[in-house]
Amino acid sequence: MGAAAPRPEHHVDPGEPNVTTTPVSGADWDGAPAIAAALAHAAERPQPTALLVVGLLGLDAVRGIDGRAAAAAAVAEVRARLAGLDAEGVTVVPLDADSIALVCPGHDQHEAIRLAERVVEVVGAPIDGTRSARLSANVGVAMAIAAPVGAEALVRDADTALVAAASRGPGSVEAFGPGLRDGLAARMGTAVDLAEALAKEGELFLSYQPVFDLEHDTIVGAEALVRWRHPQRGVVSPADFIPVAEQTGLIADLGCWVLDAAVSQLSQWQRLVGTGFRLHVNLSPLEMRQPRLVAQVVDALDRHGVPAEQLLLEITETGLMTADDGSVPRLEELREIGVALGIDDFGTGYSSISYLRELPVDMVKLDRSLTSLVAASPDEYALTRAIFGLMRSSGLEIVAEGIEEHVQVAHLRAIRCRYGQGYLLARPAGPEVVAALLARRGQGSRPSGM
Repeated sequence: MGAAAPRPEHHVDPGEPNVTTTPVSGADWDGAPAIAAALAHAAERPQPTALLVVGLLGLDAVRGIDGRAAAAAAVAEVRARLAGLDAEGVTVVPLDADSIALVCPGHDQHEAIRLAERVVEVVGAPIDGTRSARLSANVGVAMAIAAPVGAEALVRDADTALVAAASRGPGSVEAFGPGLRDGLAARMGTAVDLAEALAKEGELFLSYQPVFDLEHDTIVGAEALVRWRHPQRGVVSPADFIPVAEQTGLIADLGCWVLDAAVSQLSQWQRLVGTGFRLHVNLSPLEMRQPRLVAQVVDALDRHGVPAEQLLLEITETGLMTADDGSVPRLEELREIGVALGIDDFGTGYSSISYLRELPVDMVKLDRSLTSLVAASPDEYALTRAIFGLMRSSGLEIVAEGIEEHVQVAHLRAIRCRYGQGYLLARPAGPEVVAALLARRGQGSRPSGM
């Protein structure tokens, strides 16, 4: 966390007399006294009061590109904008360097959510003096309806809602409800257990989903997929623990574990692999921002004696679009040492093929939504064929994921999509299944389902 931004002096904006900005002294940095005073004032009338906690995103990029002074100025600008909202009786209270509270007397929950959505828009507007990307925000909303509510309890409720909003991505708004705290407690329990699983052996393991050459019906790669066998809960779905890892910062440690385990397994397949096989390992946006990423990859390859050309790192399309300025140079460095790079889930974001040409990318994995179009209708088949043609002309390998029907395989072959992955071809399985497919490679045996 960076240094706290300078606190604005107490003032009432003469242009908007209904909005007050309250300073927070060093002794009450959390803003509790200021919020308590605003709540006490609001309680003088029988009315609902909403508390909005605004979590600012993107300040780290401003600090890194433009410096701490620019980040402090950006926060001050955001506070001034919030103080300028045309909202009756709202008090703006700085909480820390990255969060701001708004006490909103007379606002019911519906009105508070509408105000929170306006806050997201206001924060996202361009800020003069910064070269980095725009700031964004998430907002948590908590309500004091009738009985007096203490500042600490109300802030805690709003913070809980803010955590829930953050789990959905930038620009999200969430109102507090009793179930949110239970959900937060469950996620924190998952985070604690996951940290313990990373520190010992036996709970985390990898499954591998093969990638096939559709023309020759042979395995050409496999994607490493992390799984978790919890001692009490059984097998925990990745959908339940990967988001928790991303929200708590454990994703960097988890990614490091996956990389090492995957490369270790690849070393055990060496006598079977030969040429033309790549192990796909997913890379999160947070991992891309790690300065030690290249060193970690090189270390894993060296320790296990695996050629860099046999490793392919997959980055999601949306993850690449939100990467910081240091991520692309790191990816270029990885490519220079021989590691292949791929875009996962292409078609779920907004990047263009021309944009992909500017990136150090070797492979594009089409999202299952695009794969399904190939057999949907003549028009959609023609569209998919055109997309494939543009990608091939850009020198990109194409992998169609989510193949579930024989007709999809036939159409993909017809439009010269050479590589595919999906449940029809092979489900995720243990390393022994990949070893068996590798042993059969070159013998003309078809994989199950083809």
